[in-house]
Amino acid sequence: MKTKALVVSAVILCFSVLVCAEGAREGTGNSPPILRREVRLIIPGEAGSTQDQLIRAVLPVLENSLPFSVLVEYGIDSSRSPGDQYGWIAGNISEHVDTPSPDVHVFVAFEIPVVLAASPVSPVVSFPDIFLIQQDSSFLVCPVTPGAMRRESTASPKLSHIRFRETEPVSALKAAIEARVPMMAALSVELTEVLRTGKLKALATFSSSPLRIEGYGTVPPVDYWEKGYSPKPDYFGILLPDTVSTEILEMFTEVWMKDISGSGDLRAYAAERGLIFNPVVNPGETGTPSPR
Repeated sequence: MKTKALVVSAVILCFSVLVCAEGAREGTGNSPPILRREVRLIIPGEAGSTQDQLIRAVLPVLENSLPFSVLVEYGIDSSRSPGDQYGWIAGNISEHVDTPSPDVHVFVAFEIPVVLAASPVSPVVSFPDIFLIQQDSSFLVCPVTPGAMRRESTASPKLSHIRFRETEPVSALKAAIEARVPMMAALSVELTEVLRTGKLKALATFSSSPLRIEGYGTVPPVDYWEKGYSPKPDYFGILLPDTVSTEILEMFTEVWMKDISGSGDLRAYAAERGLIFNPVVNPGETGTPSPR
């Protein structure tokens, strides 16, 4: 009987140790079960879209730095706020940068400026040539891709006589390459390949600083000709809900400002895709650096 009692006691003791260990992993009090959770990173649109490509560039750094798994899902509007502390939204988060909300924590990875481009045979050779176009000229239509039009980055005072017309990207590119229009405007990521192949030339980027595109060169900013121009680029990044635990928020903030910001691979990727690499947290809030 003593032997049986000892065996039973040993089993109970082992079970207690396992329960305690499991409880420690799950966390105590308000501590979140960090090591036993996985995060759903929700991207609008479909696999292979621009937003998907950009988050796929950031994902390896997150996977190497975070102690939990990050899964990717598709098909939700990125203007919505995340619904729970383990469902985060990734993609175009411009609306949340423009209008900060206490409901979300904003993590910006890239700025995506609008670029004005023209065919090498277009009569518009450089940005100042646009100012010379007569206001009664029929040569005033400039197709703009939906992403660029959405941000209204083409609202330059000196270009007020140009008729910017929202056009599907492929049609806009075709018209500009064939010089059937004097120029076109699009998000930088939509133009990098045609610029590198020489089918289009960049006239200017709607920003206050030059844009360097690997394999092409540097695109001058509108600010060169319009001092004080206030750009409105798109912002790409990740939104965390205000329901996320303090521990995870602090951990993710440290990863973003240390590992994401210090990634040479992401900096090179941004240069190749025509992005401005400028990781910041909660831009616009007091004490937080704003995107450059």
